[in-house]
Order: sequence, then C-alpha cells, then structure tokens
Amino acid sequence: MEINSIGRISAVNAYNKAGKVKSMNKAEQKRDEIQISQAGQQMLKVQKADVMDAAARSEKVEALKAQVENGTYNVDAKAIAAKMLKDTSWLG
Repeated sequence: MEINSIGRISAVNAYNKAGKVKSMNKAEQKRDEIQISQAGQQMLKVQKADVMDAAARSEKVEALKAQVENGTYNVDAKAIAAKMLKDTSWLG
C-alpha cells in the first residue's frame, strides 16, 4: 500500500488557510455587553446584603442556641399565630 504524503500535506495546508482569520484593528473589534434587568439588580443587592449579614446572623444563632441550652428561650405564641394568619400560603 502506498501513502501519498503530498496529498496529506495539501489537505493540511487547505485547512490552515481556511482557519486563518484576518486581524481586525481596534476600531473594528466589538466588545460584548450585558444588561441586567431591574429585578436582577435588586436580586444582586439582596444577595450582597445576605452575605454582609452572615456574621450578624451567626451571632444571633449562637445566642438562640445558648438560650435553648439554658432553658431561657421563650416562644411568643401570639406572635407566631399572628404571622400564620397573616401569611396563609402554608395552607396549601
């Protein structure tokens, strides 16, 4: 069996020629842009606020844990009932 090396080289050369892209000057180059909707911007603000409040939240959790362990944690049943009546989404 004979392998024609000249044919393979011309195929590679054709591939290389097709793959070359002319270089564009700075004026021709375009930059990608994104636009974030108002709702998306608001979500980002909330997410950043949550990250910032992580330390305060962990302090609050530790204080609640200590109260539960000491037996000094009291549940305000009226406040819970009021919130349950205000938000009826848990009813299904």
